[in-house]
Amino acid sequence: MRGVILCAGYGSRFFPITKTIPKEMLPLYNLPSIHFAIQEFMDAGIKEIVIVTSRRKKSLDDYFDIEFELETFFKDTDKSRLLKPYDVKIAFVRQKQMKGVGDALLEAGNFIGENEFILLYPDDIVISNPSLSKRLVEVYRKTGKNVLSLLDKTGEDVSRFGVARITKRNGEIFEVGGIVEKPNKGSEPSSYITIGRYLFTPEVLHLLKKEWHMFGREGEFYHISSINRLCADGKVVGIEVNKSEFFDTGTPNEYVKSFIRYALEFSEDRLEIRNWLKEYIEKLS
Repeated sequence: MRGVILCAGYGSRFFPITKTIPKEMLPLYNLPSIHFAIQEFMDAGIKEIVIVTSRRKKSLDDYFDIEFELETFFKDTDKSRLLKPYDVKIAFVRQKQMKGVGDALLEAGNFIGENEFILLYPDDIVISNPSLSKRLVEVYRKTGKNVLSLLDKTGEDVSRFGVARITKRNGEIFEVGGIVEKPNKGSEPSSYITIGRYLFTPEVLHLLKKEWHMFGREGEFYHISSINRLCADGKVVGIEVNKSEFFDTGTPNEYVKSFIRYALEFSEDRLEIRNWLKEYIEKLS
């Protein structure tokens, strides 16, 4: 099982900070978003990871490199543990142009080979035990099928998401009949949206290669039609993600909410921060 992380985008919603700092390096408290992606893969036993980047993302490479000066300076201090390298193999592939997820997966194709892989969007952080990727692997071992991650948005507007058409549910496993991208309000096939965690068999790459030959090269090349072809053949299932474990960092508004939630729930200073926030809110009111 391989891990693929998509980090090539411009992060334009976060301009101007993402002119120089990759969005994947923006932190939840003191940990960059990319850390949670790598940790999730490690928890699932995935040791070989490719990160699809672009030419403006050099600091991502640096983050995973050995830093001799810092390691020497902070040797024998409590900070030294924070500088230890990740126990995984990480490779980088550059996406030459921003031509969509399908193009990014084809760029990573040589690394993936004929292996199953998990595609991860670092915007979507899930903090759970077991990790979401581990759950995906377990369901794949049970079913032998591609596995999607689904979030229930009952009562919310899902018209800007990819929405799953659920045909059947067996315990924790949903049978998925297809994905409708950005459905018109009132035409949604369900309340379940797909989030940035997919376990794919190598067949998805074969489908993407075939579609690429028919692609007009204009605009972005997506992977949804390939997923829908797999759905039509009964080869796709899904599992539900707990809302309380999901941290959305894809927009500035949701990022701020997730930053605050993480600081209040997981940081070492959470009690002090909670007390301060309580007092601050009382002053505002």
